[in-house]
Amino acid sequence: MGRLVTNSRLSQIPLKPIKEAMEQSNPDPQSEWPEWADNVISTKTITYAPCGRITREGTRIEHKHEAHELAMCKRLSLQAAKIMKGIPVGMGDEGDHEFMPFYICGTMGVKAPGKITEKYLRSVFGGTIHPKIDITLNAIKMKGKWWDRFTSQDRTNHNENGLRARKALVEWFHANKDLHSPAFVSTGLKGYAKPGYGSSFPQLALALTRKGSVLGLCVCLNWT
Repeated sequence: MGRLVTNSRLSQIPLKPIKEAMEQSNPDPQSEWPEWADNVISTKTITYAPCGRITREGTRIEHKHEAHELAMCKRLSLQAAKIMKGIPVGMGDEGDHEFMPFYICGTMGVKAPGKITEKYLRSVFGGTIHPKIDITLNAIKMKGKWWDRFTSQDRTNHNENGLRARKALVEWFHANKDLHSPAFVSTGLKGYAKPGYGSSFPQLALALTRKGSVLGLCVCLNWT
């Protein structure tokens, strides 16, 4: 085991990719979950740097991250973002968004799963995701319904640059020996039209490391 990083501090930087999903434009005063009265990510969400950890206000968490793992998370998430730089996210987005680098570094002593699951995702997000929002996970590969949705805008607009970037991203995930089990995580595919969820829904292209970190890309889509 190498050097440990234990000095993470509160920071707004890791919050940026998910911040839109915290906003409440028309909150339901009768909501049984005031933190999620018109949003997908809790209004009490806080984030830490440099580890990228996410949790809710008032929750104590331990910061115990391997320095090598943390450096790898930063480096690889930036690589993924570089591949998609300048490419609109598409997928029905009613805004003008691009993917941003995203990672949550694994914590020493926490067992790493064999693949990304909804349970693990909610855990590493520190209980900040709406308890009832639907979460869909798809394998990242160049076929099937997810690939059709991921590339639909570029195919419709005959955007060859966009298609090349999306293919390069899939290849990057599968070629990287430090990563495994890449998955695309969508919130709100089934529930975006339901009241109480707002109109901003996080979408993430992630993979796991052997130490349990999740890293890749994140964006909030606007759907109404």
